[in-house]
Amino acid sequence: MFFDSDDCFEPNIVQKLYETVQAENADMAVCSIDLFNEDCFEDKYIPDHFIATPGRFSGEEILSNGHIPTVYVTPCCKIYKKSLFDNLHFKTGRICEDEMIVHHILYKCKKIVLINDILYHYRQLINSVSHTVSPKKLDTVYAFYDRFLFYKKMGIANSDIVLKDYFWNLDNYYFKVKENDESTPRFKECRKNTRKLIFYYLRIKDVSVKEKLLKLLFCISPSLYKSITNK
Repeated sequence: MFFDSDDCFEPNIVQKLYETVQAENADMAVCSIDLFNEDCFEDKYIPDHFIATPGRFSGEEILSNGHIPTVYVTPCCKIYKKSLFDNLHFKTGRICEDEMIVHHILYKCKKIVLINDILYHYRQLINSVSHTVSPKKLDTVYAFYDRFLFYKKMGIANSDIVLKDYFWNLDNYYFKVKENDESTPRFKECRKNTRKLIFYYLRIKDVSVKEKLLKLLFCISPSLYKSITNK
């Protein structure tokens, strides 16, 4: 199990998830999460994407939807079989490392059990890494690059959805991060990876010709792309 030092959890979280995974002979058990303000524990709320709808699924079933719900991505509201992490580790020096490893973990899961009990409380910190926009946020873009290649390698359905998420994150972070020095390694990596994926993107049928041409323009000149799209 993983716990973030800023967060809180119910005293029975370990027992509840452990008993679930044992009773179901599952690889992973997942609970729901609520969020609370850093100044007030009483001011809690539950976003839809943090609710674990009760059920039993294989990891590949979840992956095949294309979008991976946040309740699966965060590592802190679940219990895992230790063997799921054989030959896997969180990438050193990266943020959003949960986004980079979740598809590898889920693919190994034959059975995942979700319970809707709210056992984990995620503290919202204004100055946390997840809320700070810096060049490191480009690691999110890299995570979807890795995920798309993983989908293609393993033949998982709906890889086009993952690819569209890649380009959405590219738009969302590349021109919005602070200290936008395009000579830094993360920006170079982002442009290099985008050039590798553009040919897959051009083949997606439900993306307009205009969008395809714009993304092709990004590969040629990010600054020109920015001026045309007002990013």
